[in-house]
Amino acid sequence: MSVRAPVACGPLLAHLRELLRLSTTIGGRAYEDQGKVFAVLSDYDQAIGFNPTYNQALNNCAGLQMSRGNTVGVIADWTVITQAITQPELQARLELHDAWRASVLRGGALLGKELALLDTIVEDISFSNRSFADVKFVRCCLSRSRFENCDFTGALFIESVFRECVFVDCEFHKADFRDADCAEADFSNSRLTRSDLSGAVFNGANLANCDLSWAWLIRTDLRGANLEGIRWEGARLSGTKVYNRRRFRFGAMSRMSVKNIDVSEAGDASEIRQEDGFQMLVQM
Repeated sequence: MSVRAPVACGPLLAHLRELLRLSTTIGGRAYEDQGKVFAVLSDYDQAIGFNPTYNQALNNCAGLQMSRGNTVGVIADWTVITQAITQPELQARLELHDAWRASVLRGGALLGKELALLDTIVEDISFSNRSFADVKFVRCCLSRSRFENCDFTGALFIESVFRECVFVDCEFHKADFRDADCAEADFSNSRLTRSDLSGAVFNGANLANCDLSWAWLIRTDLRGANLEGIRWEGARLSGTKVYNRRRFRFGAMSRMSVKNIDVSEAGDASEIRQEDGFQMLVQM
Protein backbone atom coordinates (compact mmCIF):
# COMPACT_ATOMS: atom_id res chain seq x y z
CA MET A 1 0.00 0.00 0.00
CA SER A 2 1.34 3.42 -0.88
CA VAL A 3 1.24 6.25 1.64
CA ARG A 4 -1.84 8.38 1.11
CA ALA A 5 -1.46 12.07 0.45
CA PRO A 6 -2.03 14.08 3.65
CA VAL A 7 -5.69 15.05 3.82
CA ALA A 8 -7.43 17.10 6.50
CA CYS A 9 -10.76 15.47 7.21
CA GLY A 10 -12.90 18.55 7.68
CA PRO A 11 -12.42 20.21 4.26
CA LEU A 12 -13.09 17.11 2.13
CA LEU A 13 -16.00 18.83 0.41
CA ALA A 14 -13.75 21.75 -0.44
CA HIS A 15 -11.37 19.29 -2.08
CA LEU A 16 -14.21 17.95 -4.19
CA ARG A 17 -15.32 21.42 -5.24
CA GLU A 18 -11.74 22.27 -6.14
CA LEU A 19 -11.37 19.16 -8.27
CA LEU A 20 -14.57 19.97 -10.13
CA ARG A 21 -13.04 23.37 -10.88
CA LEU A 22 -9.69 22.03 -12.06
CA SER A 23 -8.39 22.35 -15.57
CA THR A 24 -7.83 19.44 -17.94
CA THR A 25 -4.51 18.68 -16.24
CA ILE A 26 -6.53 16.15 -14.25
CA GLY A 27 -9.51 16.15 -16.53
CA GLY A 28 -11.94 17.71 -14.08
CA ARG A 29 -13.19 20.53 -16.29
CA ALA A 30 -13.53 18.32 -19.36
CA TYR A 31 -15.46 15.74 -17.39
CA GLU A 32 -17.66 18.39 -15.80
CA ASP A 33 -18.48 19.93 -19.16
CA GLN A 34 -19.47 16.51 -20.47
CA GLY A 35 -21.51 15.64 -17.38
CA LYS A 36 -19.25 12.72 -16.48
CA VAL A 37 -19.32 13.35 -12.76
CA PHE A 38 -18.42 9.78 -11.84
CA ALA A 39 -15.22 10.23 -13.83
CA VAL A 40 -14.57 13.42 -11.86
CA LEU A 41 -15.08 11.54 -8.62
CA SER A 42 -12.66 8.87 -9.79
CA ASP A 43 -10.05 11.55 -10.44
CA TYR A 44 -10.81 13.07 -7.05
CA ASP A 45 -10.25 9.70 -5.45
CA GLN A 46 -6.85 9.42 -7.12
CA ALA A 47 -5.90 13.02 -6.43
CA ILE A 48 -6.29 13.00 -2.65
CA GLY A 49 -5.76 9.34 -1.90
CA PHE A 50 -8.96 8.87 0.11
CA ASN A 51 -10.85 5.84 -1.07
CA PRO A 52 -14.62 5.74 -0.50
CA THR A 53 -16.53 3.72 -3.08
CA TYR A 54 -18.18 6.76 -4.62
CA ASN A 55 -19.81 4.94 -7.52
CA GLN A 56 -21.62 2.59 -5.17
CA ALA A 57 -22.55 5.30 -2.69
CA LEU A 58 -23.91 7.62 -5.36
CA ASN A 59 -25.50 4.94 -7.49
CA ASN A 60 -29.10 5.48 -6.42
CA CYS A 61 -29.22 9.21 -5.80
CA ALA A 62 -26.86 10.72 -8.38
CA GLY A 63 -27.62 8.82 -11.59
CA LEU A 64 -30.09 11.35 -12.92
CA GLN A 65 -27.85 14.23 -11.96
CA MET A 66 -24.95 12.54 -13.72
CA SER A 67 -26.93 12.28 -16.95
CA ARG A 68 -27.76 15.98 -16.71
CA GLY A 69 -24.20 17.02 -15.84
CA ASN A 70 -25.48 18.49 -12.58
CA THR A 71 -22.29 18.55 -10.55
CA VAL A 72 -23.84 20.85 -7.95
CA GLY A 73 -26.46 18.18 -7.33
CA VAL A 74 -23.77 15.52 -7.04
CA ILE A 75 -21.95 17.61 -4.43
CA ALA A 76 -25.22 17.88 -2.49
CA ASP A 77 -25.70 14.10 -2.65
CA TRP A 78 -22.08 13.49 -1.67
CA THR A 79 -22.49 15.83 1.30
CA VAL A 80 -25.48 13.85 2.53
CA ILE A 81 -23.65 10.55 2.09
CA THR A 82 -20.58 11.75 3.99
CA GLN A 83 -22.37 13.59 6.78
CA ALA A 84 -20.46 14.61 9.85
CA ILE A 85 -21.63 13.31 13.21
CA THR A 86 -21.65 15.51 16.30
CA GLN A 87 -20.67 14.41 19.79
CA PRO A 88 -24.29 14.39 21.10
CA GLU A 89 -25.37 12.36 18.06
CA LEU A 90 -22.51 9.93 18.56
CA GLN A 91 -23.30 9.61 22.27
CA ALA A 92 -26.95 8.82 21.51
CA ARG A 93 -26.00 6.21 18.94
CA LEU A 94 -23.47 4.68 21.34
CA GLU A 95 -26.22 4.18 23.90
CA LEU A 96 -28.26 2.30 21.30
CA HIS A 97 -25.15 0.32 20.40
CA ASP A 98 -24.62 -0.60 24.06
CA ALA A 99 -28.14 -2.01 24.21
CA TRP A 100 -27.64 -3.89 20.95
CA ARG A 101 -24.32 -5.38 22.04
CA ALA A 102 -25.69 -6.44 25.43
CA SER A 103 -28.63 -8.20 23.77
CA VAL A 104 -26.28 -10.00 21.36
CA LEU A 105 -24.10 -11.21 24.22
CA ARG A 106 -26.98 -12.57 26.27
CA GLY A 107 -28.93 -13.95 23.30
CA GLY A 108 -32.63 -13.59 22.58
CA ALA A 109 -34.37 -10.60 21.05
CA LEU A 110 -32.11 -7.86 19.71
CA LEU A 111 -32.46 -4.43 21.27
CA GLY A 112 -31.04 -1.06 20.27
CA LYS A 113 -29.01 -0.71 17.08
CA GLU A 114 -25.45 -1.52 16.06
CA LEU A 115 -23.26 1.55 15.50
CA ALA A 116 -21.73 1.22 12.04
CA LEU A 117 -20.42 4.42 10.45
CA LEU A 118 -19.49 4.45 6.76
CA ASP A 119 -17.83 7.39 4.93
CA THR A 120 -18.58 9.62 7.91
CA ILE A 121 -16.69 12.65 9.21
CA VAL A 122 -16.02 12.44 12.95
CA GLU A 123 -14.30 15.53 14.27
CA ASP A 124 -13.85 17.64 17.40
CA ILE A 125 -15.13 14.98 19.80
CA SER A 126 -13.79 13.91 23.18
CA PHE A 127 -14.58 10.84 25.29
CA SER A 128 -13.10 9.26 28.39
CA ASN A 129 -13.91 5.94 30.07
CA ARG A 130 -16.32 5.06 27.24
CA SER A 131 -16.88 1.75 25.49
CA PHE A 132 -16.73 1.66 21.70
CA ALA A 133 -16.49 -2.13 21.65
CA ASP A 134 -17.46 -3.63 18.27
CA VAL A 135 -18.22 -0.21 16.75
CA LYS A 136 -17.53 0.06 13.01
CA PHE A 137 -15.74 3.10 11.56
CA VAL A 138 -15.27 2.15 7.91
CA ARG A 139 -13.71 4.66 5.49
CA CYS A 140 -14.36 7.40 8.04
CA CYS A 141 -12.42 10.60 8.71
CA LEU A 142 -11.57 11.13 12.37
CA SER A 143 -9.92 14.45 13.17
CA ARG A 144 -9.10 16.71 16.12
CA SER A 145 -10.52 14.17 18.57
CA ARG A 146 -9.36 12.78 21.90
CA PHE A 147 -10.11 9.49 23.68
CA GLU A 148 -8.82 8.54 27.12
CA ASN A 149 -9.16 5.11 28.70
CA CYS A 150 -11.74 4.06 26.09
CA ASP A 151 -12.46 0.48 25.04
CA PHE A 152 -12.33 -0.21 21.28
CA THR A 153 -12.23 -4.00 21.59
CA GLY A 154 -13.21 -5.56 18.26
CA ALA A 155 -13.74 -2.16 16.62
CA LEU A 156 -13.29 -1.73 12.87
CA PHE A 157 -11.31 1.19 11.43
CA ILE A 158 -10.85 -0.23 7.93
CA GLU A 159 -9.56 2.39 5.44
CA SER A 160 -10.28 5.22 7.88
CA VAL A 161 -8.16 8.36 8.10
CA PHE A 162 -6.97 9.84 11.41
CA ARG A 163 -5.79 13.45 11.70
CA GLU A 164 -4.76 15.11 14.97
CA CYS A 165 -6.27 12.27 17.00
CA VAL A 166 -5.22 11.16 20.49
CA PHE A 167 -5.97 7.74 22.00
CA VAL A 168 -4.37 7.60 25.44
CA ASP A 169 -4.44 4.39 27.49
CA CYS A 170 -7.09 2.84 25.25
CA GLU A 171 -7.95 -0.82 24.60
CA PHE A 172 -7.86 -2.05 20.96
CA HIS A 173 -7.85 -5.81 21.50
CA LYS A 174 -8.66 -7.53 18.17
CA ALA A 175 -9.36 -4.16 16.51
CA ASP A 176 -9.11 -4.01 12.72
CA PHE A 177 -6.99 -1.19 11.27
CA ARG A 178 -6.45 -2.67 7.82
CA ASP A 179 -5.38 0.03 5.34
CA ALA A 180 -6.13 2.81 7.84
CA ASP A 181 -4.11 6.03 7.74
CA CYS A 182 -3.04 6.76 11.32
CA ALA A 183 -0.05 8.96 10.46
CA GLU A 184 1.05 11.09 13.44
CA ALA A 185 -1.83 9.91 15.65
CA ASP A 186 -1.09 9.40 19.35
CA PHE A 187 -1.78 5.89 20.69
CA SER A 188 0.55 6.10 23.68
CA ASN A 189 0.09 3.54 26.47
CA SER A 190 -2.63 1.73 24.52
CA ARG A 191 -3.11 -2.00 24.04
CA LEU A 192 -3.42 -3.29 20.48
CA THR A 193 -3.10 -6.98 21.29
CA ARG A 194 -4.12 -9.32 18.47
CA SER A 195 -5.13 -6.33 16.35
CA ASP A 196 -4.80 -6.36 12.57
CA LEU A 197 -2.64 -3.45 11.39
CA SER A 198 -2.03 -4.87 7.92
CA GLY A 199 -1.46 -2.18 5.30
CA ALA A 200 -1.99 0.57 7.86
CA VAL A 201 0.11 3.74 7.94
CA PHE A 202 1.52 4.75 11.32
CA ASN A 203 4.43 6.85 10.12
CA GLY A 204 5.20 9.57 12.65
CA ALA A 205 2.64 8.12 15.10
CA ASN A 206 3.23 7.93 18.84
CA LEU A 207 3.11 4.26 19.85
CA ALA A 208 5.16 4.67 23.02
CA ASN A 209 4.56 1.94 25.60
CA CYS A 210 1.90 0.25 23.49
CA ASP A 211 1.28 -3.48 23.70
CA LEU A 212 1.36 -5.04 20.21
CA SER A 213 1.51 -8.63 21.42
CA TRP A 214 0.26 -11.06 18.78
CA ALA A 215 -0.69 -8.20 16.46
CA TRP A 216 -0.41 -8.51 12.67
CA LEU A 217 1.79 -5.88 11.03
CA ILE A 218 1.83 -7.03 7.42
CA ARG A 219 3.09 -4.23 5.14
CA THR A 220 2.45 -1.79 8.00
CA ASP A 221 4.26 1.57 7.73
CA LEU A 222 6.00 2.41 11.02
CA ARG A 223 8.54 4.84 9.58
CA GLY A 224 9.41 7.65 11.96
CA ALA A 225 7.01 6.41 14.65
CA ASN A 226 7.82 6.57 18.36
CA LEU A 227 8.26 2.90 19.25
CA GLU A 228 9.71 3.35 22.74
CA GLY A 229 8.71 0.62 25.17
CA ILE A 230 6.52 -1.38 22.77
CA ARG A 231 5.81 -5.00 23.72
CA TRP A 232 6.12 -7.22 20.65
CA GLU A 233 5.53 -10.71 22.03
CA GLY A 234 4.18 -12.97 19.29
CA ALA A 235 3.74 -10.07 16.84
CA ARG A 236 3.92 -10.86 13.11
CA LEU A 237 5.94 -8.43 10.98
CA SER A 238 6.25 -9.03 7.24
CA GLY A 239 7.03 -6.38 4.65
CA THR A 240 6.81 -3.87 7.50
CA LYS A 241 8.41 -0.46 6.91
CA VAL A 242 10.53 0.37 9.93
CA TYR A 243 13.00 3.11 8.95
CA ASN A 244 13.74 5.35 11.91
CA ARG A 245 16.52 7.70 12.93
CA ARG A 246 15.94 6.83 16.59
CA ARG A 247 16.78 3.70 18.54
CA PHE A 248 14.45 2.30 21.19
CA ARG A 249 14.21 0.18 24.30
CA PHE A 250 11.56 -2.49 23.77
CA GLY A 251 9.49 -4.64 26.08
CA ALA A 252 8.87 -8.36 25.55
CA MET A 253 9.98 -9.61 22.11
CA SER A 254 9.71 -13.38 22.51
CA ARG A 255 8.03 -15.49 19.80
CA MET A 256 7.71 -12.57 17.40
CA SER A 257 8.07 -13.30 13.69
CA VAL A 258 10.06 -10.89 11.51
CA LYS A 259 10.70 -11.28 7.79
CA ASN A 260 11.31 -9.11 4.74
CA ILE A 261 11.54 -5.90 6.75
CA ASP A 262 11.79 -2.71 4.66
CA VAL A 263 14.46 -0.49 6.21
CA SER A 264 14.65 2.02 3.34
CA GLU A 265 13.95 5.64 4.20
CA ALA A 266 11.58 5.98 1.23
CA GLY A 267 9.71 2.81 2.15
CA ASP A 268 10.11 1.60 -1.42
CA ALA A 269 11.45 -1.87 -0.59
CA SER A 270 14.88 -0.92 -1.95
CA GLU A 271 16.54 -2.32 1.19
CA ILE A 272 15.02 -5.49 2.60
CA ARG A 273 16.36 -7.17 5.73
CA GLN A 274 15.30 -10.03 7.96
CA GLU A 275 15.54 -10.06 11.76
CA ASP A 276 18.73 -8.01 11.60
CA GLY A 277 16.68 -5.17 10.11
CA PHE A 278 14.46 -5.04 13.15
CA GLN A 279 17.44 -5.24 15.46
CA MET A 280 18.66 -1.99 13.90
CA LEU A 281 15.92 -0.24 15.92
CA VAL A 282 17.11 -1.55 19.27
CA GLN A 283 19.06 0.76 21.53
CA MET A 284 22.15 -1.05 22.72
